[in-house]
Parts: sequence; structure tokens; C-alpha cells
Amino acid sequence: MTRIVLTADSTQMSEYWGIPLLPFFSCAPAEKVPRFVFDFLAPSVRHFDGVAEKAPYGLRKLESSLLRKYGADEVVVAHPDHVSKFV
Repeated sequence: MTRIVLTADSTQMSEYWGIPLLPFFSCAPAEKVPRFVFDFLAPSVRHFDGVAEKAPYGLRKLESSLLRKYGADEVVVAHPDHVSKFV
């Protein structure tokens, strides 16, 4: 059973097509950028049953520290769109 659920904002769970300055696009006002444009420029990372394939470095470091005390079945890095599967 999952005891600890880690996640990040959806803007941080994107690789932004590997373009170095594109993550700054997430700072643009939401009402000025159409949702379909943002979804194209910042596709979400893949997930497997709600578990994020990739996550920000700091989140993975926190997960690593927690795994020293808790088992792998007790700690999960959830995709932001699938947190409800673990809570």
C-alpha cells in the first residue's frame, strides 16, 4: 500500500521538447495562452499506471531519501493527472 505520494506541478512534469528556454513559457499568463498551444509546447511526461516515468531532480532525490526508510511499494512519484489513484 502506498503511504507517501510525491508529485509536482504539471508545468514541471514536462521536458518542453528539449528546448532550453521553453520552460519559461510556463510563466506566461494562463489567460493569454490558449490551452492547446500550451499542451503542444509542454507535453506531459509519460506515466505507467499513474507513476511518472520522469520527474524533477529534486523530487527524485526526495524519493531516494524516503526509499531508504520505506519500501518501494510505499513511496510513489505520481503523475500530476493521476494523483487520485494513490490518495
